[in-house]
Amino acid sequence: MRLLTLCLKNTMVSLSLCALVNCTGQWDDSVVAPENFRSSYDQVHECKQSAHPAADYVVTWLSPDAQPVWEALSNGETDVEFEVGTVSVKSQYSDSNCSTLTGYTLMEKTSVAEDAPHGGWRWQYINEFGECSNCDATDGCAGCHSGCTSGPKFFCTQPESP
Repeated sequence: MRLLTLCLKNTMVSLSLCALVNCTGQWDDSVVAPENFRSSYDQVHECKQSAHPAADYVVTWLSPDAQPVWEALSNGETDVEFEVGTVSVKSQYSDSNCSTLTGYTLMEKTSVAEDAPHGGWRWQYINEFGECSNCDATDGCAGCHSGCTSGPKFFCTQPESP
């Protein structure tokens, strides 16, 4: 009986923790990328060290509509721009094997004409559980990204040299 009581208490603690950290694994409705981005987006590089302020290591994914621009960048073209609606996802990790996920940074291409100070991008920070921890991180991200001048405006990820 005592063992059953202990198990029930531990189960209640586990369920309470799951409620706090969104153990369902479903992304918030406000997240601009689909939860299954790993199977529906193109991975553009393997785990690599990053200058990103919220991640030591990253893996970057691009929505399928970004493929022509990424290919142009890979061929050395720099006068290219992503279509409105293009999404970039940076999976962020704390280790060089990219095995300890810490969260995601998402960029969604908006209209440059309407959002020129941000290069036509909107940013979001998503925690490792799929919760939007900062659904409009645009002002904080645009400052650093404004220095990215090779290729699409405010887009810092570049193809790796062969």
